[in-house]
Order: sequence, then structure tokens, then C-alpha cells
Amino acid sequence: MKILAQTHRMPHDRVEHEYEAIKRSGHEYVSYGYKTGRHGITLTGIDDIYPDELCYARCSTQLLTSNIMGYYPESFKQSIDYDENTFKVNSAPESECNINITPGCYRVLRLIECLDRQNIVDTFYKPNNDRKLIDGVIVRAGSTLRESINVDVSKFLQAEFIVSTNILNIREEVRCYVVNRKVITASLYRRNNKYDITLLSDNELSEYIEVAQMYVDNYYAPSDNFTIDVCTTIDGLYRIVEYNALNSSGLYNCDTRLLFDALEIYMMEKQ
Repeated sequence: MKILAQTHRMPHDRVEHEYEAIKRSGHEYVSYGYKTGRHGITLTGIDDIYPDELCYARCSTQLLTSNIMGYYPESFKQSIDYDENTFKVNSAPESECNINITPGCYRVLRLIECLDRQNIVDTFYKPNNDRKLIDGVIVRAGSTLRESINVDVSKFLQAEFIVSTNILNIREEVRCYVVNRKVITASLYRRNNKYDITLLSDNELSEYIEVAQMYVDNYYAPSDNFTIDVCTTIDGLYRIVEYNALNSSGLYNCDTRLLFDALEIYMMEKQ
């Protein structure tokens, strides 16, 4: 299976990391870009790929719902597993296991309703969808969201935001990779509020995979293939941070051979 990795409008360090991670998997890496038109986008750099070749798309959130025109292998679109509605934060049921929608600790507001609202307590703001309008941000008591971000939000003032006062002291965050609703591998990506992809021990890896699988089986799964980020607090509790589309999720230090082998089997069975 060929892994088609988007390089257009991607930071250089992410492109390099994707290349190394995909090469480690043993699958062929193919970079591609795209051109934006009035009615959609056209992929570039894929002319040598046959229409019926088995490919998996690595892409930005922008491409998840874009209208793709022109030539592309059939499996490119087939490999994208994304429904914007099921990936909304509040599509999962309220639960104490999900830090962003813990009962009694959150609301869903339009950005225009909360942008200049002064916070009485420390508050976490996150877009309700996973289209990365802005990164999630903690706004301290006495401040406003507008004062805490440095991006132009004028184009999405009507977007829904999760507004949560459930601020936990998180020790580390781990991304778990799910294929056909089975957790395949996982990678640390943040520890003590800093980026960290140090390899987990075998015991730590097994424990995170077991916890994530329990959440997938008994709590919520937005699709067949996705990522679920799980954290531990300083008092040792496991909590769900968020769900993301697998096609767009960073690979960090996961076992890409296990991941892409599982995706290849899944896609072949779906044909």
C-alpha cells in the first residue's frame, strides 16, 4: 500500500517527520500537493499512481471535506474516514471520563457569545468540531478569549465552541490509533505540559491501549478509524482529551508498521 502524504501547506518539520515515520512502516511514501479552484481542489504529484492502486491518504483537516476534482486513485477518497458531525466534541455522551464534556462543567456557545466574555474562573475553550479553527486554550480568570488568542476569528464567529471549567492537572497525554475500532498502537505526545514523544515502556503502552480500547468499546467511537487522546492526571486518573480523524492526526512516535499494516488489511477487506 502506498501512503500519500500531503506536503502542500504543511510545516517543514512535520513533512520530515511524516517521511521518516512512513518509511519506518515499510510502506511506500508518495508526496502530493493540491491546487485550489472555484469548485474544489485538484491533487498534484500523483500522475504516476494507477487508478486502482491501494493508497492511504494522509491529509490536512481542510482536505477532509473538500470537493476533490480531477484525477486521483479511487482508494484516496475511500481511505478518508471522517464525518464532521460524529467528530464534534458533544456528539459523545456527557461523562466524567471526557474532560471537555463532564456534566455540569461545560457549555456549548457560539464564538461570538464568548469571545469578549470575562471569565470568573479559569476556563478552557475549544472548537466543537475538529477543523482546527484555533487550538484549545485556557483563559485565566479575569481575562477574555479575545485577549488570549492571536488569530483573526472574524470569519467563524458563528462557530460552536466547547466552554469548560473542568481544568485538570494533567501529567501526560497519549495518542491512541484505532483501526476498525481496535486500538493498534499509541504514542506519548505531551508530558508536564511540554511536547514529548519519548517511547513509552511496554507496560505503559499496554495500559494505555487497554484503557483506550475500553473507551472505544463502552463509551464512544466516532467512526471505524480515528485517534483517541487519553491523559493521566497527577492523581493517576485516566481521562479522554479528544477524538481526531486518523487521516490528519500526527504520527508522533507510534509503531507505524502496525498502524499502516492494519489499515491495509481494513481497506482490502472493504473493497
